[in-house]
Parts: sequence; structure tokens; C-alpha cells
Amino acid sequence: MTGKLPGDHLERQRLLDDLDTTFVVEAAAGTGKTTVLVDRIVALIRRGRARLHEIIAVTFTEKAAGEMKLRLRTKLERVREDDKTPSEEKQRLTAALEELEVMRIGTIHGLCADLLRENPVEAGIDPLFEVSAEGESLALLEAAFERQFQALVAQPPEGVRRALRRRRRGGSTPRLELLGAVRDLVERRDFAAMWRRDPFRRNEAIDEVVKIVEQFALRRNQVTARRGRAEFLDVFERCFRFVEDLKHREGVSPRDYDGLEHQLRELGSGKFDWERRATNVKFDDNVPQHEVINERTATYNALQRFSRLADADLSACLHAELRPIVDSYQVEKSRAGVLDFVDLLLLTRNLLRDHQSVRAKLQRAVKHVFVDEFQDTDPLQSEIVLLLSADDSSVSA
Repeated sequence: MTGKLPGDHLERQRLLDDLDTTFVVEAAAGTGKTTVLVDRIVALIRRGRARLHEIIAVTFTEKAAGEMKLRLRTKLERVREDDKTPSEEKQRLTAALEELEVMRIGTIHGLCADLLRENPVEAGIDPLFEVSAEGESLALLEAAFERQFQALVAQPPEGVRRALRRRRRGGSTPRLELLGAVRDLVERRDFAAMWRRDPFRRNEAIDEVVKIVEQFALRRNQVTARRGRAEFLDVFERCFRFVEDLKHREGVSPRDYDGLEHQLRELGSGKFDWERRATNVKFDDNVPQHEVINERTATYNALQRFSRLADADLSACLHAELRPIVDSYQVEKSRAGVLDFVDLLLLTRNLLRDHQSVRAKLQRAVKHVFVDEFQDTDPLQSEIVLLLSADDSSVSA
């Protein structure tokens, strides 16, 4: 169901009347999605279709959960006090107000923590676990990282070695870059499989791109500025300087492929510079403008293709090399008796997926699931919602 809710009276009414259908509502901010969600919950209560303890409402933040609970209370009281509300419905609304404080309304992480504490044996966790704050999780991760960082730097494997050669901007350091990569792995550890590493003959690819850049750099002397500075010539100058510097270095030492990997990525950056119009420039006689521009495009495309392949190859390397740090982080959390937010999601998904008795119990207890801002849920969170709301408890999401 799409559209702007205030102008879609029939669709809005169907949301309040058709209580047996699952809806996905797409509408712009401020058009009343949360209001309709609250109204639908009240409609369920009024008609005796559910009690508040049989409803789950998932919000994006704790603040949003508090606001939704306040709006729900206000709506329940307003409808109950309406003289037009039948006495039987008023009784249901009164009971709902008494249950409001125990209603499952909150963030997906809060819901997961509750479900895990209610089923610790099946989840295989300490029922007294604590949820670590973001700062605490980072401190535990840094402790695990520090124990292996020095060894990684002293004898870096391929991926770390290549990553360390990439110069950083904005004051970052190799340590912070690698720690950031580990944090990304921690956030995505629900994908436990090793990343695919496609065949990539990096050194040969570098040799090939260098030849393309060397050929393009010859164009520098075929195009000149008519007056002053011509921005069109910037990429020609960059490539020319790159080739000259490379000649000087390789005149006294072998080719540095790790360094070149970074330099070629930098050379291909700045798409706007590579697409500047040929203004305020003069081409030499017998040098067609379209030929030069086509070669510039081909050079840029070659650099971009190399960067994509090199980045994918490096990511696969780092995934394998940094994965042990993620495992050490898991040990640190276990010793501290804490779970982080990803743990809450992973363990709850596994609990619902792998334990049919728990899943069936929850599916019987929960009649309706509401998710506010569903577009902000990730695949793991969505899987939890689907497992909770499935009709057949024997089928996993």
C-alpha cells in the first residue's frame, strides 16, 4: 500500500477494518504512519481480537517506543471516555490500559534481550547476561585487537601488508584503519562464511594499467592551454608526473607492487577531473580532439576497473586474516558476561530458527506484530520478525 495517507481515506480505513491482513505501508515522513499503527492496535483491542500482551510493537529507538506508548495510552483513554463507545469495548480498553506497562513495545534489541532471558537454556546463554554499552563493546574489541596487532604488523600477511601501504587521509593511522576493518567484520559476523576470492593476477594487472597510463601520459605534450591555466590538463599532468616518478624509482629499485596498487587507485580518483570539458586548450595539428578524449576515458575506465578488482581481492584477504580477532572478541565478551547488539540478534534468530518448541510457543502467544520504520530493519532483524509471525511453526524463515 503506497501513497500519502491523509489523502487515501479508503486505504486508511482498510488498515483499521481489515485486521486479518498483513500490510506494508509506504508513505512520506509526517503523513501519519505511526498514528495509523496506534489506531490499528486500538481497533484490535476494541473488537476483542487481541489483548495488549498478545501484541508486539517494534520501534527504531527507545525514544520512539516511549512516544508510541504515550500515544497509545492517550488514544485508549480517549476512546474509553467517548460516550459512543459501547460498554463492552470500554471494559476491553480499561483492561488494556492496565496491561500497557507490560506490553512488548520497544526496540528490536530490547525485544531480543527479553526473549533470550525467557529462554536461556534453549539459547545456550547465562540468564544473568548483561547487554554491553557501545563503549564497553569497543573497549573489549580493542583489547582483543591489541593482542594481535603488533604481530600482524611485525610479520604482516598479504592483505594486511597491502592495506598498510595505502596512505590515509584526515589523520588516520594504519592501526585505526585495521581496527575499523575489524569493527566492520564484527557488525557483519552473522555472515560467517569465508568471502569468495576470485582469481586476480594483481601484479600482471598493475603492469597492464601502468602501460596504459604511460601511453596516455604522452598526450601531455599534444595539448596546451591557450591562456593561463586549463583544468582540462590536470589529469594529463598527474599521469605525466606519475610516469616520471615511476621511472626514477625503478631506475634504482625493483617495481613496488604494493605501493603501485595504492598509487593507481589514487590516480583514478576524482571522476570530475577525468571528465572536464576541453575548454581553453589547443590540440596539436594531426591530433584529433575526440581521439584524445576517448583515450582519456579508456585510461580512466582501466584505472577504475583495476581499483574495483584490487579492492575486492584485498577485502577477501583481510576477511580471512582479521577473522581471528573477531573470535578473540567473542572470548572477551564471554569472560565479561556480556552480549553486544549483534549477539542479541544472532542468538534470537538462532533460538527461533532452531527450536521449534520455543517458536511455536511464541507464535501462539503473539497474535500481532507491528514494526514501525520497517525500512530501517536489516535482513537479520527481518528474519526474526518473520519467524515470530509465521503461520507454520515447523517452517523456518
